[in-house]
Amino acid sequence: MTTFRVISYFWAYIIVVTILNNVIISLIAYRERGFYKQMLFIAGSKLKIMFSVFAVQLMIILLEITLFNIVVMLFMKAFSLHLMLSGLLTGLITALPIALVTSLLFMFKIRLESVTIILSLLIFGMLFFMNISNGQHLESLITLINPASYVATIGYQIQTLLISPTNHLIVWLGLAVVTLLYVFIGKFAIAKFSPQSVITRV
Repeated sequence: MTTFRVISYFWAYIIVVTILNNVIISLIAYRERGFYKQMLFIAGSKLKIMFSVFAVQLMIILLEITLFNIVVMLFMKAFSLHLMLSGLLTGLITALPIALVTSLLFMFKIRLESVTIILSLLIFGMLFFMNISNGQHLESLITLINPASYVATIGYQIQTLLISPTNHLIVWLGLAVVTLLYVFIGKFAIAKFSPQSVITRV
């Protein structure tokens, strides 16, 4: 089970960092450079733009997780279908909720000059406080609000579920509640995402 936890932490890192760097920050950069207005004019919908960017990065996430799992299996000197399936399911299940909750950054007036610093602090904070929830205490539920903990917990639960289908209903209920919270945050933040550059608004 310790191996499952460690692997889940790496999956969480891959998913959270890829979404933040290549989806959220990329869209903010497009806006600040004026590309987002052009894309919006062509696509006609901000959701189409965001979904296309997200879809490409989802494929990259699945590829990154697969490559990571292959490296792990090479060290273990054994092929594991369980590991491959768990990794892909974790990526498919968590990528969209993470994109939604991190879209909260759309609501802040972030200049491109400050993006690297803010992103580094945000990633460091999420990884530093990352923990896998066991669903036994209120504190465990609170840790799920951290996107990295959310991904790591789902990754761990999927791995254990495929090996031993035991009842972890409390953990899954907590994950469902947090997922709904992420969706609500994402819906609100995306609605507030303006194509107008922060520089021109200040």
